[in-house]
Amino acid sequence: MLPMATPVCSKINTNMQTNIITGDCLEEMRKLEDGSHDFIFTSPPYNVHEKGIGNFPKNNPIWKRAALSNGYPSHSDDMPFGDYANWQRQCLDEMWRILSHDGILFYNHKPRIKKGVLFHPMTLNPDLPLRQIIIWNRSGGHNFNRRAFLSVHEYILVYAKPAFEMAKGKRGVADVWTVAPATKNDHPAPFPIELPRRALEATGKRRVLDPFCGSGSTGCAAKEYGAEIFTGIELHAPFAEAAAKRVAKS
Repeated sequence: MLPMATPVCSKINTNMQTNIITGDCLEEMRKLEDGSHDFIFTSPPYNVHEKGIGNFPKNNPIWKRAALSNGYPSHSDDMPFGDYANWQRQCLDEMWRILSHDGILFYNHKPRIKKGVLFHPMTLNPDLPLRQIIIWNRSGGHNFNRRAFLSVHEYILVYAKPAFEMAKGKRGVADVWTVAPATKNDHPAPFPIELPRRALEATGKRRVLDPFCGSGSTGCAAKEYGAEIFTGIELHAPFAEAAAKRVAKS
């Protein structure tokens, strides 16, 4: 049974209206109006514990110190691939519906080796029009493999509505972003504020959504940028509460 939606905060002491909701992302997105946001930056769980692929098995001594060694507190991150792909496609369809006619969606995901074959996040696309792929160069990695080169990058898939245009003066922003991973963060899989900040600065958007709110990085970037609205959705209540506090302090 899904947890009831619980607003953690409605307005903080800033011009940005902030609403971080505790609840299932798909169910909560279905409550949002068509075209109500013009910017989405999100990074879903990567399903790294998917059974049978030998990629990031639970209780493996190699990963015993990793924050995600046993999944998220409210999500095991080990769905059968078909179920995971169906879930993510439904989420992407909802995000697309929520976007305005000139909106843009940044979807951060990671390529990885599955049984000797590369998994590409484009596999999760429900037939949305992909505008381009930004490469997030992390400049380091830990997915060591005896049969593959060390991966030090992730993808940011960019889906944009037909009327979308870059912000004035931002047409020369490159599609490779070298940004160090987030540190000093209690969330097991945070992404750095710099990623959504760059995306906001390049697009000039003001109504921001992150359906996998996590530690609140997108909200912090939105507040620092001066967005009008930030909506975050987070399944795990303690993460939602921590994200609300983090956004309020940013």
